[in-house]
Amino acid sequence: MSFRSAAAVSVIAVCLAAGSSLAQVNVAAWLSADNRYDLYVGTGTGTTTMIGGVADWTRADLWNLQVSTGYIYVASTDFGAPYGLGGYLSIDGGEFLALLPGSGWESYVVPGGGNHPSQAVVDSSITDANAGNLWAPVSAGTAVPGFGLPHFYGSLPAQGCIWDPRSQGGSTVIFRYSLVPAPGAVLPLAGSLLAFRRRRA
Repeated sequence: MSFRSAAAVSVIAVCLAAGSSLAQVNVAAWLSADNRYDLYVGTGTGTTTMIGGVADWTRADLWNLQVSTGYIYVASTDFGAPYGLGGYLSIDGGEFLALLPGSGWESYVVPGGGNHPSQAVVDSSITDANAGNLWAPVSAGTAVPGFGLPHFYGSLPAQGCIWDPRSQGGSTVIFRYSLVPAPGAVLPLAGSLLAFRRRRA
């Protein structure tokens, strides 16, 4: 393992609870991208901290975070086919789940693309996507192991990747993953439990 990879494996504490109602969440993320990505944490309205980035699609890096701000953002830029963001995500020691369509990630294509964005451009893109309701469920990317993705993330094999359904190669895509459950997510379960209690009464 290279020195840079070893550094990426070290725990990065991101305790940014100011203005956040989210309890601290431990996140482990294996990531790679064709061709480059930057990892951020933030709120629903923008990033608060850039964690780091990698510009080598042959590498798989493990980031261990302690997050209290609600969102993970990844800015990924492709400079030609194949394209995609790949890896795995684990929340609070849970199972590592591959970054695939249907895994909870959303995306937005940065207009123009081509140049990898600064944090300021990432934040303005988040603002634009929020204002226009332009976040979309991710689609499958085209990168495959050995051709846009590394073969393994630690001991986990590459399992495809995600991209934006409105984009092709040569674009910059902002991805986000919410660590805050939707407000109504627990209501059906709560309602079922209440009905069950009433039937037993």
